[in-house]
Amino acid sequence: MQTRNQAQQAVIRQILLSSSQEPVLPSNVKAPLKWSGGKASLVNDLVLMLPDAIDNAYFPCTGAASMFFEMRRRNLIKGKSFLTDKNENLINFLHVLRDQTRQLVSLLDTLHSHYGGGCRSLFNLAVDTLLSDKSTKLQHAASFWVFNKTASFHAVSKEIRKTAYSDVLASQKDFSRQAIRYLLTFGKMLEGVTIENECYTQTFRRALNGGTKNFTFIDPPYLYAGERLYVSDNTDNPQDTFDFDKFSKACMELQSASNLMVTLDANKKSLEKLDFMKQYQHSVYYAGTKKFADEQVAINYLPVSGKNIANSLNWEDISPDWAA
Repeated sequence: MQTRNQAQQAVIRQILLSSSQEPVLPSNVKAPLKWSGGKASLVNDLVLMLPDAIDNAYFPCTGAASMFFEMRRRNLIKGKSFLTDKNENLINFLHVLRDQTRQLVSLLDTLHSHYGGGCRSLFNLAVDTLLSDKSTKLQHAASFWVFNKTASFHAVSKEIRKTAYSDVLASQKDFSRQAIRYLLTFGKMLEGVTIENECYTQTFRRALNGGTKNFTFIDPPYLYAGERLYVSDNTDNPQDTFDFDKFSKACMELQSASNLMVTLDANKKSLEKLDFMKQYQHSVYYAGTKKFADEQVAINYLPVSGKNIANSLNWEDISPDWAA
């Protein structure tokens, strides 16, 4: 039962929430979630490599959608946006963030007041809620945000489990009242955006019918590290592995009709999958492993900033002679 003081605090929170404006996002806050292999640390560079005059934009394998949010923040998309992924919890979260923003923020604010941040008991509650078939979509979305903020990097895109809890991440500022308030801004940025639970191949078909000024950005599972990150630990019921040969053929078909940017690891086999595009190699720091590794960015167009922009970013042009 609530005490009188707790009830008064709840009323005050609701008044402040209903009257509050969407806060301005700091330049280092790129997405509402963290994600295995996410691009939050790279989007400032990636947007410099975009084509001119983007009409509709497509983001299959969207993950935390940091590229979309950065492009939206900079008003770089003139037409419609499409965010798609095969992770049901992620898609539900994005739906609720778009359609029930203030209810989501209010629920998370209440949980924060009761638990005081990302503690183990709140994490366990979130996992139980996510695994329950009696939870509402709103409860699922709030619990997924809690899980995402308090689980290890390698766990956030995989199955929901209590062994994924991270004391280090749970104690960081990501689970704070301010971080919850930022969801108001991210929800506003999702207004009018199409969000679907679908395979990247379906999204590619959308883009194929959209016109030459459309833009597709995809950050798929990586050839080696990606398979370890995206395949379930449960050997009795593993998830489907990612078919890179099929992906390569789909990119080849799409790049002939629309602007395309692909980010992938830069080992020999990965480079061969996209050698029909312009390829750049650069070094990336992975927060999950705390190590640097080489990645590639493949595009099929001339960036609006000019062909010398890659040099200014210290990206090495590794394109084959026959590439676009």
